[in-house]
Amino acid sequence: VFSFPFRPFAGEELPLLELPLAVSDGALRDRQRLDADAAWERLEGYLKRTEADGGMLGLLWHNTYFCELDAPGYRRVYERALDWIRGHGGWAASARQISDWWTRRSSALREGNAAAYSG
Repeated sequence: VFSFPFRPFAGEELPLLELPLAVSDGALRDRQRLDADAAWERLEGYLKRTEADGGMLGLLWHNTYFCELDAPGYRRVYERALDWIRGHGGWAASARQISDWWTRRSSALREGNAAAYSG
């Protein structure tokens, strides 16, 4: 599973950073037709794999999936995911925060200062 940010290349490196999207609420509920319990089991499996790989998991949750009438139990799936991430020493961050961190990290690695960069 590719789970790290990367800079796209189209003849030359493009000035943007791609953040992998691994899990979407719509894919779990609407495409795979999973109820909230099954969605959590699937998502937890992705979280465990990402942790084992030391990678990044992009999580897309739309506001409509927080409504119990429209998506029963899906608010709790999202909350459980955030709790799991925090409980396993992960970092829940915005795209901007990830981009800034990745850019600083990449610069440190290019300059040979990987040991000095702690995150």
